[in-house]
Amino acid sequence: MKDLNRPFLIKAVGIALAAYAILSALTIILVYVLNISSSGVAPELSPLVLLPLLVAPVLIIAAIGLFRRKAWARIGAVIGLLVIVALVLVSAIGRSIGLFDIVWIAFSAFMIFFFLTDAGVKLELSR
Repeated sequence: MKDLNRPFLIKAVGIALAAYAILSALTIILVYVLNISSSGVAPELSPLVLLPLLVAPVLIIAAIGLFRRKAWARIGAVIGLLVIVALVLVSAIGRSIGLFDIVWIAFSAFMIFFFLTDAGVKLELSR
């Protein structure tokens, strides 16, 4: 994988982690607020619903670490991408998996493999 632009890929993963964290947290907050405003009663929040809100800060910290090229951010990104895959699969319970879900899973799987096996990423993040 000599021709890959590693700094670009590292930033892309950082953006993806931050975007997923922000969008999933905003979605849950908006759905919760809209449910309260439409029915007047607060719906029960299950642990599966709260999980993206709890994971969002971890994803944001990993994204910041990638942008600052911290060595620990490589493992943080791998953990964050694994969490994204798990959240996508858990959110697919009770519904079919869509194209967007497949794209997130494929992107995450490739980047997990890339971050764990590519020596250039390790070198780039250790500077």
